[in-house]
Amino acid sequence: MISRYTLLKENYKGILFLIVAVLAGIALMQNPPAGLSVAGYRAVVVFGMCVVFWVAHVLPLAITSLLAIVLLPLFGILETAEAYSLFGNSAVFFIIGALILSTGLVTTGLAERIALWVLRRSGNKPKRLLAGVYFLCVVTSFIMPEHAVAAMMLPIVLQMIHWLKLEPYKSNFGKALLLAIVWGTLTGGVATFLGGARNILAVAILEENTGLSISFTDWAVAILPISIVIAIVGFFLLQKMFPIEIDTTESVHIKLIEKRKSLGKLSDDEITMLAILVATVGAWIFLSESLGLANIAIISVVVMFLFRVVRWQDAEEHVNWGIILMYGGAIALGVALERTGAALFITNSVLDIIPVHPWVLVIGLIICTLAFTEVMSNAAVVAMLMPVALSIALTYNLNPIGIAFIIAVPAGFAFMMPMGSPPNALAYSANFYTLKDTIRAGIFMNIIALVIFIIGALVWWPLVGVSIF
Repeated sequence: MISRYTLLKENYKGILFLIVAVLAGIALMQNPPAGLSVAGYRAVVVFGMCVVFWVAHVLPLAITSLLAIVLLPLFGILETAEAYSLFGNSAVFFIIGALILSTGLVTTGLAERIALWVLRRSGNKPKRLLAGVYFLCVVTSFIMPEHAVAAMMLPIVLQMIHWLKLEPYKSNFGKALLLAIVWGTLTGGVATFLGGARNILAVAILEENTGLSISFTDWAVAILPISIVIAIVGFFLLQKMFPIEIDTTESVHIKLIEKRKSLGKLSDDEITMLAILVATVGAWIFLSESLGLANIAIISVVVMFLFRVVRWQDAEEHVNWGIILMYGGAIALGVALERTGAALFITNSVLDIIPVHPWVLVIGLIICTLAFTEVMSNAAVVAMLMPVALSIALTYNLNPIGIAFIIAVPAGFAFMMPMGSPPNALAYSANFYTLKDTIRAGIFMNIIALVIFIIGALVWWPLVGVSIF
């Protein structure tokens, strides 16, 4: 006979679901606090419930996100058509395109060939291999969108994991390799305008509201050194959080050399896939502002099918469609918080309880940005917080250019939650590590990034003519 303890243990997620649902229902019956609309209050309740479900994994992440989309119109937070239309956000279609591109790299054998090339040059040291993946992502994200870098690197790293025979959810080295994509692209992506759209968005809002602007060179000079320091410290943290459990890749290295020789010349499909990949990356670098990242990704996918590089059956098999559902729901939640005024209310409430000292205000803005960017699109975070931050800058006589930096840069540090950024979502879609893994390590990375960023603002920025006060 099953004991009550065993029954409770096996069904704790269902019990937790009921408890949270009841608490959310009770909260929804209460009157909203002064200054917050009914829709905004309900958005906060639904948001809090979904965060609990995401963190505790009460439901699959994708199902929680679908639940959020249903609850938004059900509780009158957004109109039904509006809530479901948010699933068509361009970021969702960028991820779809990126994942299908990754499928093409795997099924044609091109990713395997590239992985062999990289592994051969990493010698027999796992740490050297990890450093290669990590810092390649950092440097490449200086000159192309971090989303594109993650999409390009994911199939390569998955091939490495396959060849090293690392076990999902158990291998620390496998987890570190995948998180190297996330941490590398995110730390590199804040360094220049090319790394993320939020950077340009912040500058545009700054110029529209104040008439001031930041040049490409000024941005790089102010942020690039800080980005590099964060990346270096992050690399050592990654090894600390996920100690490498293998001593050598020597035996695999020899096998890979033999396999590389047996591959022979590039096949026609590999050449076609390589041409599509180069053209896609080039378009992401030079044409993303005019064409859009998602449009470029989808066009590339169409070309892949046109030249029969992949089959639809391959896409069905290799693409994690659940991660796409999760990201769509997260975007809808973020937009609901913004449009109902809930996110602005939360930000102002947090700032109201902080003693009015300029540096405390600055740190409060940074913390708000870090918190929101873990569960919302970073571009949405910038769009939401920049006007508030510029108003604070005017009130307290702060430098608007410095304020633009302290909003845009931390908005790129979504190290914890898969829904926080496309690189995180893409790496999580490999089903190799748990949500607990990325939250546990991401908390420490967020703290490190926060501390280094503040030190950089204090020490480095005055040397290059950037100030906050």
